[in-house]
Amino acid sequence: MAPSEPAADNAASRPPNWPPKWSAHRPAIFLDRDDTLNVNADLPDDAFPGKFGDLFLPDRVEVFEGVVEACRAIKAANYLVIVVTNQGGVARGACDMRAVEATNDRLRELILPEDADAPPDLPAVLGPTLIDAVYVAPHHPGDETTVDYLREDHPWRKPGPGMILAAAADHNVDLSRSWLIGDKQRDCESGVNAGIDASRCLWIGEGDDRDFPDMPSATQWLLSFGPPAAESPAPPTPIAPPPQRVYPVLSVVRLRASSKSPLADDRVRGMVASTARAIAERTGIELVSLDLDETSVEARVATHRLAAIGFAAELRRVTNAWHAGRSKGELLWPVREIDPRDPDDPDRGPEDWRDAGDGA
Repeated sequence: MAPSEPAADNAASRPPNWPPKWSAHRPAIFLDRDDTLNVNADLPDDAFPGKFGDLFLPDRVEVFEGVVEACRAIKAANYLVIVVTNQGGVARGACDMRAVEATNDRLRELILPEDADAPPDLPAVLGPTLIDAVYVAPHHPGDETTVDYLREDHPWRKPGPGMILAAAADHNVDLSRSWLIGDKQRDCESGVNAGIDASRCLWIGEGDDRDFPDMPSATQWLLSFGPPAAESPAPPTPIAPPPQRVYPVLSVVRLRASSKSPLADDRVRGMVASTARAIAERTGIELVSLDLDETSVEARVATHRLAAIGFAAELRRVTNAWHAGRSKGELLWPVREIDPRDPDDPDRGPEDWRDAGDGA
C-alpha cells in the first residue's frame, strides 16, 4: 500500500529545537539498520550469541539485494544517508559498543560508492562509504538490562526522537525535507516525534499495512518526486531550551585547529561532531554539550579531568586521521604531549584543557 503524496515543507511540523546552529541545511534519508539495510530476522540462531535479533558479529552482516544501489540513488539525489539504530544488546550485557561499531563498520564497507574499494589500512568510518553517519542507542529500560547506566528509556532510543535530532544538529539537516525508512512502527514514530511529517516516514516489510515491501522500493518511490525542494527561507523561532541539568563533576576540553578555519566546512564540522558523539557512546562518557566554531571544538563531559583528556585525545586522533586522508596529510589539530598532572605546563593553554571541577 503506497502512502499518499508527501506533505510540502511546513514550518509548523519542524521540531522545537529547529533550526540547528549553522546554515546551509540539507535533507537526509534516515534509515533503520536491522531488517531495513541488512538481514536480521532471517539469520540463523548462531548469528546471535546474545538475544535473538541483537546482531553484533561483523561477519554475519548481509545487506539486502538492491540496498547498495538504492543508497547510491539517494546520494545522487543530494540527500544525506544517516542510519539510526537501537542496540539494546549493549544494555543487556551481550556486547559492548566496540562490537556494535565493528558491525556498523562492516555495513559501511558493504555499502560503497560505485567502483570504490575500501583501503585495507583505513578504518571503514574513514574510508569511502555511502553512509554519512550512524547513530546508536545502546539503552534499554527492561528487566534484562545488566548495565546500570544504560537502564533507561533514553530519548535516543526509538520511538524517541533523540538520534534524529542529534543528527539534525550535527549535519545541518532540514527535517521538513527529510524522510525515514524502517521496518518497525517505532522507527516511523521516532521520525514523527522528531518533526518529520508522517507522510515522509515509510514503514516497510511484509503485510498489507506496510507502505512498501523493502527499502529499495520505498527509495524508488520517494525519489520519483524528484530532487528535494529548496529550503524554506524563514524557519520558525525556536522555543526556549529545557532547564540546565546539574552535574556533580564536569570537565571542559577544547581542541584548536592547526589551520585558519577548517571547521567552516560543514562536512568537516559534521564529521567532528559525529565522532565526538560516537566516542562518548563507546566509552560511556556523558557528552553534556558540544560547541564548534570555525577554528575549535569545545566539549563539556560529565567525568573527571583525566578521562576528559583521554576523550579529547581520541577525538583528536580519529579526526586527524580522517582529515589527513583528505587533505594531503594535513592534520586538523596540532599534536603535542600534555601532562594533565602539571597545571604549570607551559604548553598547556588555559582554554585548551580545562576542568570545571566538582559541583559545576
